[in-house]
Amino acid sequence: KAVELKSGYSGKWSIEEKDGKYLAKLVASNGGILLVTPSYSNENGVKSCIENVKQSLALDKISIHSDKEGKFFFKVLSSAGRTILQSSKYATKYQCEKSLASAKNFAQKAIIR
Repeated sequence: KAVELKSGYSGKWSIEEKDGKYLAKLVASNGGILLVTPSYSNENGVKSCIENVKQSLALDKISIHSDKEGKFFFKVLSSAGRTILQSSKYATKYQCEKSLASAKNFAQKAIIR
């Protein structure tokens, strides 16, 4: 199922380098961090991850889970079903689903900086 983008949503993929490792954060227009990629040894690796995340979110390749403490999180999955990244944890499933919806809307239009 493809993502329906809501108008007015914008944000950015912020690429950061620390100690020779690169990661990207999907930042909403209000400054909230929606997703954080794993670390990569070069900028091209993290840019490739961003594209994979965008594609997986657009195709609804996600799964929602809860941990032993009852916190909820979602995983963005590759086409082979492997975890590309995992979200932060949320107190309720509703909060997790709301964050996932925001990530889907922001990821597609967000510019890479």
